[in-house]
Amino acid sequence: MVKRKKKPVFELEAEETFVEPRGGIKETIVSLFGIAIAFIIGLAVIFLYAISGALFGALIGFLVEITPILGDLVKTGLFEFGIENANLIAIGAALGFLAGFFKQIFNRENQIYYEAW
Repeated sequence: MVKRKKKPVFELEAEETFVEPRGGIKETIVSLFGIAIAFIIGLAVIFLYAISGALFGALIGFLVEITPILGDLVKTGLFEFGIENANLIAIGAALGFLAGFFKQIFNRENQIYYEAW
């Protein structure tokens, strides 16, 4: 009669559960460096969108301000809301800066949605 060794109930098979670590400290540093670079590039893109939005907003504000009828009409409308001596260039730049944080999304039915970054 051959005696068998009883296996403990909670013993795990080492070949099936052990995961070999991939790489060492060098690969970990390289991957963290890549994540940091991607994060910096993402922030730079968001910053460029906001700055370009401010530039275009200031340009449109300038064009509205030099338009004879439209500039006076907008300034009169803003005066009615309590804003005296409205600077349309500054207002356009501020609105363009805020709009730079939103991107335009088109779906299949060509309806426009805006998503915040």
